Amino acid sequence: MKSSKHKFTLGGFVAPSIISLNSSNTKGRFDGDISQLGLALGGGINYTYKSISFILIPVGFDFGLNSQAKDWIYHKKYWLGFGIGIDAILLSF
Repeated sequence: MKSSKHKFTLGGFVAPSIISLNSSNTKGRFDGDISQLGLALGGGINYTYKSISFILIPVGFDFGLNSQAKDWIYHKKYWLGFGIGIDAILLSF
């Protein structure tokens, strides 16, 4: 029996992140730069053929976790992402 080299997967993620706040991304509410904890949430579709993966993230949101980070202009904003992955075996590692 021959196995398929095509694979589709669906998944979700929750990832902590560091948000750099400054006057340009908080509409002037902060002078200088400060870093705060954030959270990214989303879901994606992955297609893999042999050793190469193509990832589409049609649903993603970023959240600031404290009162300062909630002034971030991207707080609760929708985003879209994509990626390409190459298996290390393909690169002979």
